[in-house]
Amino acid sequence: MIRILRLLPGEWSDPLRCELHSSYICKDNQPYMIHYPNPLGEHPTYEALSYTWGDMSTTTTMDLCGHPFSISNNLESALRHLRQDSEWRDLWVDAICIDQSNMPERSAQVLKMAEIYRHASKVIVWLGEESSDSNLAM
Repeated sequence: MIRILRLLPGEWSDPLRCELHSSYICKDNQPYMIHYPNPLGEHPTYEALSYTWGDMSTTTTMDLCGHPFSISNNLESALRHLRQDSEWRDLWVDAICIDQSNMPERSAQVLKMAEIYRHASKVIVWLGEESSDSNLAM
């Protein structure tokens, strides 16, 4: 079982709003647990976001399932850039999709990360906002 973050549509300046959905990733075209329904479909389609967490001493808040949820400023920036105006976007984002305060869950999910990234329709790498010397890396 994994959680998928549904990034709800909005304009740039709108507050970030998201939902979490539980789903099963498939291994060799077989669901890990076939007897449970998969809320996001038989083979969920999601993109995995790889990013640097950034400085966690300064955070911002987003709306997650109707409740405030703290995220790093770097993640907030990534989600704003990835959000679409009129359609939701399903993402796997480690800081949100894994309960970071639950050590047993966190350990189990870390072991699944290769499968999570392998089954993603796309892996997005967010390096952060452009800076004055970004052109040197490009």
